[in-house]
Amino acid sequence: MPTLILAVWPLSLLLAFVGLVTFHEPAKQTGEIVAEQASFCDFFIVKVEDRFVFLWNEDRWFSLISSANRITGNLLTKGVQDVDVDGRAKLNVRVLGWDTDWTRARMRFDSECDPSAPVQDFLGENLPGSRLVLR
Repeated sequence: MPTLILAVWPLSLLLAFVGLVTFHEPAKQTGEIVAEQASFCDFFIVKVEDRFVFLWNEDRWFSLISSANRITGNLLTKGVQDVDVDGRAKLNVRVLGWDTDWTRARMRFDSECDPSAPVQDFLGENLPGSRLVLR
């Protein structure tokens, strides 16, 4: 029995070392919020490279999303992700998927959020019936 323990211990130490050396954090992406209706809807869209990423606000911090411009984190992996909002706060979001076509992405946004609620764009103008927040 002691021989088995002496043989397994160095092997487990070697495997732990290999795991530490080969581990790498998932790549982080930065995206710009292109559609949101904070305080009315938890769903929002972030443009990352050539994709429109569908996110769900798990923390329900509406004011944080409504005043934000950029989201940084693992935005291209589905599931719950911890993201950084404008370098000032952390937020848990659920990555639901993405699309490369803006028209389809906008249709998804309309289906997730109430199309009759007004929204403000970055100039502070009220846009009745539109939830697109241009940034």
